[in-house]
Amino acid sequence: MSEPAEVITSMRNPLIKRIRALGHREARLAEGMIVIEGLRAIIEAVQSGIAIATLLYAPERLRSPLAQETIAAAEVRGTHLVAAAPAVLDALSERDASQGIIAVAARPHAAFDAIPTSGAPLVLALHEPQDPGNIGTIARTADGAGAAALVIFGPHAADPFDPKALRASMGSLFALPVIEVRVIADALAALRGRGLQLVGAAGAGATDLWDAPLTGPTALLLGNERAGLPPEALAACDTSVRIPMHGHADSLNVAAAAAICAFEAVRQRR
Repeated sequence: MSEPAEVITSMRNPLIKRIRALGHREARLAEGMIVIEGLRAIIEAVQSGIAIATLLYAPERLRSPLAQETIAAAEVRGTHLVAAAPAVLDALSERDASQGIIAVAARPHAAFDAIPTSGAPLVLALHEPQDPGNIGTIARTADGAGAAALVIFGPHAADPFDPKALRASMGSLFALPVIEVRVIADALAALRGRGLQLVGAAGAGATDLWDAPLTGPTALLLGNERAGLPPEALAACDTSVRIPMHGHADSLNVAAAAAICAFEAVRQRR
């Protein structure tokens, strides 16, 4: 890795202003770029083939061999390396203190043909999630459960590549296809077109989760944090399932519900 010719020390630097602007969804969509923070997430992005345009780093915070190798590999791939003072990265960070590395990368795009039509793929599909942190947590669950894809559908969903989502996913948002669809009917038709049964999770589901057959090609549909699945999505499902509840709580956080449903499918497939 070559020595930096210059180190950014001012928050008024044009690159720093651009990275701050990319914290807003409108800017990310307009540019087709995202901001990735943290060494682990950046390594996962590189391994997944995400094109990293710029890597901003604080040399004094990246002394480990893994960090040095990552920066050197990025430089070989043509990534623009820019050194900055630790205080600058701290000011940009979503964390209390930056790990010392932030990337500007091309926004990933995936289509339904990424879902295989052979075997028994498992897909998690979220209707209009509002909390980016929940999206990231569910992506990590989907990755851990071996899901073939994560689908975000509906016109008012949070951005799955929001910095909070990326942070919560610990890199998993780069490890599986993330498919975004605004029109509910289009999403459901495309899932069916890949040969998947549609299983909707709802508090008033017709079947206990433990009794639902989840060994075949399956899309697990989950609603957003407030309203759950809309009636038209539930009506389109082959079956609806409920997680049995035995205490005073009558519902679960959507990320917890997604984990329970996904790993019940994993259990059945063992």
